[in-house]
Amino acid sequence: MSESRRDAVWTVAGWLGIIFGGIGVLVSLGMLGLVLLFVVGNWIEAAPQRSFSLLEYLSSLGVGLLPLLCLLAASSAFGAGLGLLRRRLYGRTLTFVFGAYSIIAAAFSTVDLWQSLLSHAVNGPSIASRLLRVVAFTPMYLGYAIAMALLCRSVYSHREAFDGGRSSARLTTE
Repeated sequence: MSESRRDAVWTVAGWLGIIFGGIGVLVSLGMLGLVLLFVVGNWIEAAPQRSFSLLEYLSSLGVGLLPLLCLLAASSAFGAGLGLLRRRLYGRTLTFVFGAYSIIAAAFSTVDLWQSLLSHAVNGPSIASRLLRVVAFTPMYLGYAIAMALLCRSVYSHREAFDGGRSSARLTTE
């Protein structure tokens, strides 16, 4: 791949990371706010009774972990996109982190699709609708995982592009 084409791919991937990572950060913060309102509301409602159980707190903590994990993934996508645009080393590192997360998520999603197809659901959707879902989403998940792997490979094999312009400045001063 030529250098100009590689730079264009990295720029597009950077903008996509910024846009969708930013949307993910906003959604995660909204989910975290709703969970916080739920926990505070339950705490205020149960305050006159003074009977707090450990199970209530642990279930609230478990519900609160999901938005935090989403926030972590979305902020790594946002940081990777920003770092890819600026060609910084943190962008390279966060691209690897988000790429690994994305590939693992795509693998688990694909297994979940096939498991839902092969499971027997008495009152669930018909086999035809489950098969349609598998046929539609499996290629998308696999394509996304392959694209992320290729992006990570490209970023990994061109470390020199992520020094923030220091190598070109060093060459002109020598």
